[in-house]
Amino acid sequence: SKGSKLSDGKIHVEAHQSWSRRSFLQALGLSGGASMMLGSFPLYASSPTPLGKAISQLENDRILVLIRLKGGNDGLNTIIPINEYDTYANNRETIKIEENDLLELNDDYGIPDYMSSLETMWEDGQMKVVHGVGYPDQNLSHFRSSDIWASASDTDEVVGSGWLGRHFEDEFPDFIITPPDAPPAIQIGSIGNLIFDGSEGTGYSFSVSNPEQLYQIAQNGWLHDVENLPDCYFGDQVGFLRGIANTTFLYANVINEAYTNSTNAVEYADSELGNQLAIVARLIKGGLDT
Repeated sequence: SKGSKLSDGKIHVEAHQSWSRRSFLQALGLSGGASMMLGSFPLYASSPTPLGKAISQLENDRILVLIRLKGGNDGLNTIIPINEYDTYANNRETIKIEENDLLELNDDYGIPDYMSSLETMWEDGQMKVVHGVGYPDQNLSHFRSSDIWASASDTDEVVGSGWLGRHFEDEFPDFIITPPDAPPAIQIGSIGNLIFDGSEGTGYSFSVSNPEQLYQIAQNGWLHDVENLPDCYFGDQVGFLRGIANTTFLYANVINEAYTNSTNAVEYADSELGNQLAIVARLIKGGLDT
């Protein structure tokens, strides 16, 4: 009837406002490097591979968590060369950290006193510093530098794969056909980064665009609701598409199981990074072997 068509049309408009074509294509893995969004954060999770089996055979249950800070950072005002303080200060007259505002890590280097929360981590051996990260004759491109970090390539060559992607490629040659029980890697955000890409173009991480997407998958075992839909032809269509999108997240149930098996014992900062780490910690505590 005319009335029902108008109703469907209204529902159609409302659905588009909350579920854009771009986010749907991303969820299906047809756009943005097979990435998707969890809440407002991106997420990547790789298909099952031999890595899962290798991890299960390790003698410890340690999990590597990489935090990629994509903005710029003033390294010389983060780790200050106390052993060359005069040279440092003379070249940074207007932005130097004053000597009486420094906390010594050792006789050679210090940190600003506003970074005091890291001092105990250093003393407990939980913090390390790598000096001189960069490359000679750099072209000052933030993007080129990021690609070099992700690909672990020499500065005179351009490599289209990442160091972890090549590792997964060697470890799991049948990655696409025989995925492991748990995702070898989960990535939140950083869509387009090379780190998990193999040399043949295969992405070895399961991806979500933001933490909210991961949070929803962890809570429900799916990203898109297929139950609370309008009772009309449009609702049937949307339910079908959402169902297909949900099936692309091979590890949704595994992630959901780990999430529901645990809780966060401490309160995390209410920030984008804090929310991401809270999810990561809960999944690790829930036994997710990723």
